[in-house]
Amino acid sequence: DGFALVGAAPDQVRAKRERFAAIDRTRRTACGGFEDHVAAPEAPGPWRRLEDRAKGYHCATGEQMKLGAQDNCEPLELGRSVCDTTHPTRPGVHLAIERIGPFRSVGNYDWSS
Repeated sequence: DGFALVGAAPDQVRAKRERFAAIDRTRRTACGGFEDHVAAPEAPGPWRRLEDRAKGYHCATGEQMKLGAQDNCEPLELGRSVCDTTHPTRPGVHLAIERIGPFRSVGNYDWSS
């Protein structure tokens, strides 16, 4: 759930939800949980870490960000990982599931702070 197709027939919405659910089950089976890799990022497993990384800052409050990120915020390095698997219902189709992070939030769905 969590998405809507404006103007779509209920059977189209149902079919799309079933496809997404099948892909998510495949991701959990082939790649494990997203949290597994965060706890031990260097441990062997299905997730392959990509080399490109981005540097940024985590600020506990928006006020800290206004004061100057380098002096008042914690340095943060974002990485990318990918897990390769096959599509659950389409033979011969390859899925590359990518994740980016870690992200931290101060809560209330406020990712900009």
